[in-house]
Amino acid sequence: MPVGLHFIAESGVFSLTGVLAGRLGPVESAAHQAALTWASLTFSVATGIGSAAATRVGWAVGAGQRAQARVAGIASFWSVTGFMLLASAALLVAPRALAAVMSSDPKVISVVVSLVTVAAVFQVSDGLQAVGAGALRGAGETGYTFRANVLGHWLIGLPVAVVLGFGFGLGVVGLWWGLSAGLTGVAVALVLRFLERLR
Repeated sequence: MPVGLHFIAESGVFSLTGVLAGRLGPVESAAHQAALTWASLTFSVATGIGSAAATRVGWAVGAGQRAQARVAGIASFWSVTGFMLLASAALLVAPRALAAVMSSDPKVISVVVSLVTVAAVFQVSDGLQAVGAGALRGAGETGYTFRANVLGHWLIGLPVAVVLGFGFGLGVVGLWWGLSAGLTGVAVALVLRFLERLR
């Protein structure tokens, strides 16, 4: 149940952000979806590493090898960090080319470039929170992951997104900075929890 609720909490805030982007206009909505496609592509790799972390940590915990479980988790954190740094570099180097793959509308492309830049900033956080969730699942701790996602995404990320997007007039870019704040909060919470649990 906590694992399912965790995924609902995480995907739900991104879905709601899409609804909020739609309220800003068709250009913003299209740009949000295009940029999210690229961010989801890199996230899928992070999710795979997170699943591997869950398996490796779970094997070690099941065998009573807590030190090995910690090593497996830390190795997964470094692996996803390395990949997400490369993904971030790619997003920063070629944002306009990536945007052009998704749309031929100059207005949409311009907004996508801004969103892809924000996505480049939160790549490492996105990867670490995905792997942190997997590592904690392997350690048998799922409730904390759910609570961290609710706190990070709904009590930090979403309010920041609304304030920046609508209060400060940053539009969809402000919404994405809110997502970035939420992802970073969740990533820090999950990594620290894993290290504490298997200290």
